[in-house]
Amino acid sequence: MVSNANNQVLPNLYDDLHALDAEDARVWSAWYNARRPEGRPERIHDLDEYWRKARDPNASKELYSDVDGCCTFVPCPLLPFSHMQAILIRREYEAAWRDLEKAFVVGDRHFTTTEGPVHYGSHFPPHVWPATYSATAGHPTPSTRAPFNHAFALTGHPGIGKTMFLAFALLRCLERHWTVLLHLSANEICIFNSVGVWQMNPLVSANGLARALPWTTWCLVDSNATTESVPYAISTLNLFTVQAAAARRECIKWLSKRDTPSSCYLMHPMSIEEAQISFSLKPDREQTEGSDRVIQEYFDKYGPDTRFACVAALDMDSCSWEKQSSERLEVALLGLTLARLQVLFRISRGPRFDAESASAILCIRPGVERDVVEVDFVSAHVLLHCADKLSVSLNEISQHSSIGRSICNA
Repeated sequence: MVSNANNQVLPNLYDDLHALDAEDARVWSAWYNARRPEGRPERIHDLDEYWRKARDPNASKELYSDVDGCCTFVPCPLLPFSHMQAILIRREYEAAWRDLEKAFVVGDRHFTTTEGPVHYGSHFPPHVWPATYSATAGHPTPSTRAPFNHAFALTGHPGIGKTMFLAFALLRCLERHWTVLLHLSANEICIFNSVGVWQMNPLVSANGLARALPWTTWCLVDSNATTESVPYAISTLNLFTVQAAAARRECIKWLSKRDTPSSCYLMHPMSIEEAQISFSLKPDREQTEGSDRVIQEYFDKYGPDTRFACVAALDMDSCSWEKQSSERLEVALLGLTLARLQVLFRISRGPRFDAESASAILCIRPGVERDVVEVDFVSAHVLLHCADKLSVSLNEISQHSSIGRSICNA
């Protein structure tokens, strides 16, 4: 048992799963039993099988597999994950989990940008993987003040798989018996705890949520068309929070209002190989030489946006992807001037792609640290088109955009 920053005596975050479950059940039962029957949340029995398997140290290994030498996992069967039979575990996912776990149990706030561990076939041969894999092996030693209630907006270039990372983080939390609040749409708040999976009223107050959740809770929130930012009731909980956010001001502005340490956490775009494998994992799709070639060509010409690259791979037979991609770039270049280009660079270092055209021209990546932004053109092809559009030399366009290509704090 340890005392956290709020002077509460808490069970060890790794070594006593029964104590973690008991503390969670105590908090949940007190809140649940104090409510009128009609005001109690509903149990989501359809998720019971996944919940049980993920929390079982042996059964959870069945949720991992090896596909063409790369590690994948089975996501929780909730939208938008339910159509995916398997999701690629990017090295960036492993890096993000490693860093965020340290933030939760050690209190770290700044992270050097390094790759995650390699979980590929050459390191885990098919006859070994995944039987010997332990998702909790080598965990950091918790601080005596753990858990910490930091907040992060996980962001980066479009198509890096931010939302899918939430499914990965959910699985890792369930394996550790940590409570999870999962918010994927405006009308849905799910609680994964020691008792089961629950559907909360989306209009629940911050006070109501706070009384139902132990300090060992992760709040996982997706930024999407139905919920642009982290809802007030969740952002004010002062619990550990991770948002999968588009790089737009309206999505990440909640961080500035948070009373606890908070920052952006940038992820690298997918590599060509990751994009090719991700394409093959989508329902009714198959990785072929043709799809690999189109994704490679898209990345080379138009940059590392996996969403558009996969759409292009679907249209490889009609060859319409080249025309559509070229038209998208031409629309982005409409009205572009050197002054406007400098503005796009400056805004993108926010990190913000508030202008729809920005992500077609510029790419954002983490700098030396994860809360540092580095901006550059998405590809040499796009750089040449910009220079041609502005009637300037490559030298001149580089000089005018050099201020934007430096790195600065998010």
